Amino acid sequence: MPLLAEQLIEEWFHGQGYFTLRGLKLGVHEADLLGVRFADGKAEGIHVEVSISTNPLAYIAPLTPADIKATGARVASSAKRREGDVVARAVAAWIYKKFEHPKKIKAMKQLAPGVPFRRVFVVGKVKYPEEATAIATHGIEVIGFEDVVAAARSAQFKTSGVGADMAAILAFA
Repeated sequence: MPLLAEQLIEEWFHGQGYFTLRGLKLGVHEADLLGVRFADGKAEGIHVEVSISTNPLAYIAPLTPADIKATGARVASSAKRREGDVVARAVAAWIYKKFEHPKKIKAMKQLAPGVPFRRVFVVGKVKYPEEATAIATHGIEVIGFEDVVAAARSAQFKTSGVGADMAAILAFA
């Protein structure tokens, strides 16, 4: 499902006028979606990360190595309830990896020199809503995948790319 979701999200941004690159590999890192469009005589970029789950079992952001030890968790993806600043630290580390890693910043500068990039996180269901709230406090626009699906079902959804067939099926349903 992640690939299909990313295709639909990419199609949604195409409909908003973005030229996009999906799944850009940067060594062991990946940018889910980078896009650039020209509106009102200026260029604007988007950097989109996607996490779609229909039955979330744990947090989006893994524990930091220090918090694995401090909380007694056995793995970084522990679903055990996080107390205090643990969520904030995990989210900050996740944001660095997903949005602020130097390889990703360099790729955006090469793609569109001098163009500001808006940071967007498209998310399905979450087990702990406070985590999505913490992500948004870092200036990241959090969009529910259900909003993308609702848009795909509407007559206003402009389609032309890989996700066009999927959008047509959703509109039919």
